Amino acid sequence: MLSDQERKLRVILRNMFRYHDVVPAELLEPKMGQSVDELIPWLVSLEQEKKICCKSRNGVKLIYKVKENPHKEPEAWW
Repeated sequence: MLSDQERKLRVILRNMFRYHDVVPAELLEPKMGQSVDELIPWLVSLEQEKKICCKSRNGVKLIYKVKENPHKEPEAWW
């Protein structure tokens, strides 16, 4: 069962991924009310589920949307 904070993170990421395939992790801080470092365990669990991919480029943490089939709408994971 998901905690309220983890469910909130999934909904926020789902909404952000509607418009962008790559999201800077810093955009999550004001929406979640927590620093990115506090969100890392939840981001890692999403990465293990193959829903997102986290990378760091030039000191900026980026969250990539994982597309299984670009021609098919992804299954609901939130």
